[in-house]
Amino acid sequence: MGRRWTPQESALVSKRYAAEGPLPLAAELGRSPDSVSSLARRYGIASAGGRKLQAANRVIKSRTVNVGFFDTMSAEVAFVLGFVWACGSVKTKHRKVLRMVLPQERREVFPAIQHPMGSRHLVQTYEHTRVLEICNSRLVQSLLDRHGPPPASNPTPDQPRIPPELVRKFAAGHLLATGHRSATFICWLGHNAVIEWLSEKIQTQARVPPPQAKPFGSRSRISWTKEVEMSAIEGWMERPG
Repeated sequence: MGRRWTPQESALVSKRYAAEGPLPLAAELGRSPDSVSSLARRYGIASAGGRKLQAANRVIKSRTVNVGFFDTMSAEVAFVLGFVWACGSVKTKHRKVLRMVLPQERREVFPAIQHPMGSRHLVQTYEHTRVLEICNSRLVQSLLDRHGPPPASNPTPDQPRIPPELVRKFAAGHLLATGHRSATFICWLGHNAVIEWLSEKIQTQARVPPPQAKPFGSRSRISWTKEVEMSAIEGWMERPG
C-alpha cells in the first residue's frame, strides 16, 4: 500500500506545484514525480511547465500551417520570403505572429503563399486592406532564426539570406506582393536596402541595365520599361527548376 499523504505534504504541493512543477517537490518529499503530479491533479492544479509543454505540443502539431516550412531553403521558401519581405512583419511581444498586409485590390494573391505554407488561416477583411496573420511560435521562430526579421520589423535589415540560384524566386514573390507588371513596365517597391540589393541581383542575373529608381522615404521603387529588358527579367524569374 502506498504511503499516505500528510496534511502538511498536501499543503506544500497545493502551494508550490503550479510554480515549480513535480520534480523539486518530489525530491524534497522523497516521492516520485508521478505521485506528486497525481496529487496535484486531484486538487485540479496544473504546473506552469506543464502548461508550456502542452502549448508547445499544440504549436508543433498545428494543422493550420506547416510549422517547419522555413526550416529548409527551397524555391517555395524563397518565393514566400520575397512576399514577406515586401508586405510582412512579425510580432513577438505577447505571442509570435507572422502578419502580412495588402491593399484591397490585391486580395486574390494570398493563396499563392498560403498553399506552399499549408496555411488554412482566414484572411481578415478591412475597409482598404486584407490581412493574413499566422500565429505559430514554432514557425515564426524558425523564420527569425534562419532569415532574420522582415524589413517592416527591422529598421536596418540584413541582406536577404537567399542562395544566388533562388534570388529569382524571391524577386517573383516580392513582385507579387507590392510590385507591378504590365505591357509597358515592370517594377518593384519596398524597403530601400532590400530594393537596392534586389536591383543589383536583377541586373547581374537577368543581364539588364540599371533600372529607373525613385525614392519614397524609407522605400524605393525600381522599374524597367524597355520591352527587351522586361522580357529578359520575366524569362529569368520564370526559368524552370
